[in-house]
Amino acid sequence: MLINETDLPAKRVRQIVSFVQSRCEYGAIADVVLKPRVWGNVAWGYAHYENPREAERKLPSMVEVYIDSKPDLFPHKTEYRKSVGPVILTSWEEELALVLGHELRHIEQRWSFCPIQSKQPEVDAERFGQTMLNEWRRKNAGYGIIPPTSFREYTRIQREAAQT
Repeated sequence: MLINETDLPAKRVRQIVSFVQSRCEYGAIADVVLKPRVWGNVAWGYAHYENPREAERKLPSMVEVYIDSKPDLFPHKTEYRKSVGPVILTSWEEELALVLGHELRHIEQRWSFCPIQSKQPEVDAERFGQTMLNEWRRKNAGYGIIPPTSFREYTRIQREAAQT
């Protein structure tokens, strides 16, 4: 189930959610709720239990993502964990692919009972989110993650393009 409480275009949101869910072993069991971002400049989310029975078994089945599409927020660099490294996000679509991938990975970690991932679940989830971002970019725009060293150059190019 997908619930979109934001002003983001429903068709595009469905495409991104379907894309990311299809790449997660347990992605299809997760209900996804998008809500307007109420604070901060980056999207955020969390995986949690939808009903008391799942909470007892500690098996999350719902993902909430807080996001908006304000164009002045992009591009921006985000770094969730230093050990994973930063990425540059150029649109709300990319931000959604990254955050949703991260949160769906947490659901996958719990449902698959994988002891290796439980040692560093946040690092594993962020790497998976970045993988989803890269796959989404390859599918839709034909490029991968922009290296952090090129952020200044990328921003300059974006500003020049906006002025013409």
